[in-house]
Amino acid sequence: MVVLIGGLFAWSDGDPYTAVLADYRSTAGQLREITLADGSVARLDAASAIAVHYDDRLRRIELLKGRALFIATPVDTPAAAGRPFVVTTANGQTQALGTQFIVEQLEEQTIVTGVEHHIAVRAAATPSSAAVILAPGQTVRYDAHGLQQTATVPLAHARAWEQGMLLFDDMPLHEVLAQLQRYTSGRIVLQKGELKPRHISAAVPAADVGAGLQTIASELGLRVVRLPLVTVLY
Repeated sequence: MVVLIGGLFAWSDGDPYTAVLADYRSTAGQLREITLADGSVARLDAASAIAVHYDDRLRRIELLKGRALFIATPVDTPAAAGRPFVVTTANGQTQALGTQFIVEQLEEQTIVTGVEHHIAVRAAATPSSAAVILAPGQTVRYDAHGLQQTATVPLAHARAWEQGMLLFDDMPLHEVLAQLQRYTSGRIVLQKGELKPRHISAAVPAADVGAGLQTIASELGLRVVRLPLVTVLY
């Protein structure tokens, strides 16, 4: 899909909402690193997008889609000028109490993982006074209903996508396919919807998603057909 903005054509990847609102985007299969005005860094996973909202009181980043590692300039530095660093999604927010963390926006949930120092995670459905404090290697999900149980994850596992590996440990199939979707320009379609909640584990090289899909399909007793704009698992 093509959107006309200010007299210029911009590819929206089928998502005009993101095309209009995003300040920075990555395309399918592309990792992109952005240095923000205060020196903070947003490292975007493939097919991800953020909008930047900085003012005199707050440094707020809105994760519109996908996943990103954020490296926040500490609040007590001159560049930060005492302004908190916060990343928001549709159903909550994460505030940096230290420096590094990962936020991933799924279709209905957000996953937050602490990487360095601590972060405070709040869900929109949770009272503002209630926050989960995550240490490095801790992760939590939230959705429209609130925060879920905190878990632990090896940091090398959580950051494997930065090194070109997509690791899935006991994840629902529909979430696995959503992540793989970021690394291919065509659509991935699962014909057997009843398999969406089934949990699987897999390691897929980001540079060869096609082979990864074939392996996953074989383990589930499915077949794969590849068309010019879509890959179907049936």
